[in-house]
Amino acid sequence: MSEGVVTLGVGSGVDGLCTLTDLREGVFDFLRDTDRVFTTEAMVTKWINEAYRDLNARLRLLQDEVEGTTSATGTITPPTDMVEMMSLWFVDVPGTIVDDTVFESYSEPGIHSLDNDVILVRYFNGVFETYPTWADGDYKLRYVARPAELSSALDQPTALTPEMCVRLRKYALSEAYSRE
Repeated sequence: MSEGVVTLGVGSGVDGLCTLTDLREGVFDFLRDTDRVFTTEAMVTKWINEAYRDLNARLRLLQDEVEGTTSATGTITPPTDMVEMMSLWFVDVPGTIVDDTVFESYSEPGIHSLDNDVILVRYFNGVFETYPTWADGDYKLRYVARPAELSSALDQPTALTPEMCVRLRKYALSEAYSRE
């Protein structure tokens, strides 16, 4: 790259997507720190991965779906890569996400009653609880998945358009400037 010329465009990876090397080099070139005197590769990689996770969560880029059976107590353990639940279905009945107050008010005997086409769901103590208890029942959970960390030189962020690679670089640059 020529002295003083900075390219924040698409990368050299597959289908024009950026690789981790492209992203890092773009940041170091822009900072005019190609010798890595003031900023380390580890710092830049960390900022790029933060940007990747942030973009993924905000735009719900990586989505996944799992099917399974609830426990005997009507609980569901969320997938380890889950960032946010999008929907939860119990056969043909949608799960309705509620807070603790609503969940507990319905689960107390005699206070409220539910229609048969409603299943309340809350996240509590690391699991999803259901009311009425959906014991040993089938479910389908759709969620936003956490992206894999970019760590090797040729790693590419998945589910991003080439233009979004520019955002990853700019995020890392903003982190570098905030450290000054």
